[in-house]
Amino acid sequence: MKNELVKIARKTLPQGALEKTKNAYRVARTKMISLRYGNPARGLRIIAVTGTNGKTTTACYINEILKEAGFKTALFTTAVIEITGKEKINDLNATVPTVARLFSFFQTAQREGVEYVILEATSHALSQHKFDGVPIEAAVMTNLTQDHLDYHKTMEAYAAAKAKLFEKKPKYIVLNRDDEWFEYFDKFTASGEKMTYGTNPEAEAHLTHVKL
Repeated sequence: MKNELVKIARKTLPQGALEKTKNAYRVARTKMISLRYGNPARGLRIIAVTGTNGKTTTACYINEILKEAGFKTALFTTAVIEITGKEKINDLNATVPTVARLFSFFQTAQREGVEYVILEATSHALSQHKFDGVPIEAAVMTNLTQDHLDYHKTMEAYAAAKAKLFEKKPKYIVLNRDDEWFEYFDKFTASGEKMTYGTNPEAEAHLTHVKL
């Protein structure tokens, strides 16, 4: 039934109207669910990791470093969910959590006295406005390679979806200096303190003698 309605809408509505309507609904949905849970992301120091490859690994490394430093943390990735050291497998079977699940996670983290939240920010979640209103303190970009073009159609649209994370004006921004899309994402870093990493000699965190 839903698919039939979408087909009818595409035939009858002006070009682009359906996408605008969907986006307006998604924006409103996220705001309402955030209010329902009491705006639980406020007060949390949120680190979001985006990119095609390495999001889960990078998020887990950051989580472990912060725990070793004595901070109470929460972690939300496509593989695992953890709050104050209590870990469980992410059995949602979805790259993108529902907005309700995400804000419920924030609410639980807040109740548990969590200081830092580390999470994956997928291009799907960003383009569907699931992080609207979520204060991002630090944004990390791993890389951008060809993927999810069944959803985004073009690499340019895929990159634009990822860039929505940096449009949130995070305080700190970390970019991969070796990535071929570095210059594109570097345009969005004026709002925050930037650090780059990689084997490129111009990277602030310059990697040498890398062995795989």
